[in-house]
Amino acid sequence: GELWDTHATFPRSKLAHMSIFDSLKSVAQSRVPCIWTVPIALAFLFCGAYFYSGSSHPPEMVRAPFPRDGGSYYATEKATEIMFNNAGKPTCNDFFTVFTAGVGAAAKESCLKPFKELSDRFEVWNDQMRSLNSTMYVYTNFHDGHMCQFSGYPNLKMVNFDTDALFAKFNMTEALATMKAWPGRPTRVADVMRLLLAREYHRTYIDMDILLIDAHRAHYMHPFAGAAIFQDNKNALEITNSAFCLPSSILERMIAFVDRRIRLGSNNYFYTELGPSMFHKVLFNQYPAVSLFSQNHPAVADLDRLAREALIYNHRTIHLSGHVRKGHPEYTYRELALATKEKLVSVNSQLKR
Repeated sequence: GELWDTHATFPRSKLAHMSIFDSLKSVAQSRVPCIWTVPIALAFLFCGAYFYSGSSHPPEMVRAPFPRDGGSYYATEKATEIMFNNAGKPTCNDFFTVFTAGVGAAAKESCLKPFKELSDRFEVWNDQMRSLNSTMYVYTNFHDGHMCQFSGYPNLKMVNFDTDALFAKFNMTEALATMKAWPGRPTRVADVMRLLLAREYHRTYIDMDILLIDAHRAHYMHPFAGAAIFQDNKNALEITNSAFCLPSSILERMIAFVDRRIRLGSNNYFYTELGPSMFHKVLFNQYPAVSLFSQNHPAVADLDRLAREALIYNHRTIHLSGHVRKGHPEYTYRELALATKEKLVSVNSQLKR
């Protein structure tokens, strides 16, 4: 079955999006006999006030059974399509992820063991790419990466890259030398590599534990970054680097940021410093603008809540993070992805009632 066509919408009356003054103006400009102008204007005033008063978001909307037609409470599918249709030429082409061995001594390890451990994720990714009629490029720097090729996964393509050559191309040889001395920091290394590969190949980066739940491939090919909703009632968000498509100009600013931080900063890093934290610093107050695609709270493992919020906010990605996976030890990764799909479908049915 398809995992991706489960969007939620909460359509409102058009009048709810029209100011009372616009309503009166439309009456005044119409070809209605003057004798009827005042009564009609008063009727519009009354109806406009009635609908306008209900246009704010209901406080209990997560549990409210709104009708649905393909978008979310905040943006209908039609409005979304208009946005993407006006977005111009796509910034990215196809998808990629990084299957990295690191840059230090670990880079000499064999790809065979981690490749086998990730086999169910690759299976899920092949299904997703087939659904979107697309290809996922899996970039690897394992010295024996040629031994880890996909068999039976026509929508995945393993591509070897040379770490030294890639960093040299971006004048980051000095930074790479520093990174090689890091005592086992695969997350930070992967944070940097995905930026360089995104700039080099102009593709959309996706973490291996991300589910794409938008049925439209094109929506992922325009500038966006994920934003996890940590606490809705306090507007607490975290811009993530788990999924993004960014123009070259912004990627170059990010690369310059991490290069300078690695070369000139101390060797004491906090966990997200070269990832989400750096995204915050660079994406704010920048041009061109980048859309923020809502995403689930990565530390919440409750699939019912995850599905409800995905449908309420019209998430385009779901992050089956380490916290989510640890919360469901009874599932393999593929089983967890399928359980998430089933939960989306069941919750969608509940919200339609």
